[in-house]
Amino acid sequence: MSSAANKGGRLSGLERAKAQGRVGGRPKVKRDKDKDAKAIRRLRAEGQSYAEIAEELGRSKADIYRVASILGCQSDRARTESPMNLA
Repeated sequence: MSSAANKGGRLSGLERAKAQGRVGGRPKVKRDKDKDAKAIRRLRAEGQSYAEIAEELGRSKADIYRVASILGCQSDRARTESPMNLA
């Protein structure tokens, strides 16, 4: 089968699925409904780092960062004064 014919068939199949209301791909994760969202928000407000929160909750630091950014928690950089601004 040629690649052009394969592409045409694939695109028509996607269009048909879209017309039927189907959506492809992996479902989005709803991080704002995370089981630890309240704890992450509280611990960030208390000044704990992402690494400390991750260790306490038994999750990865990257996962804690993703949830915190969705929740609108302040980053570490926003909490500390830059040495450049102390003049």
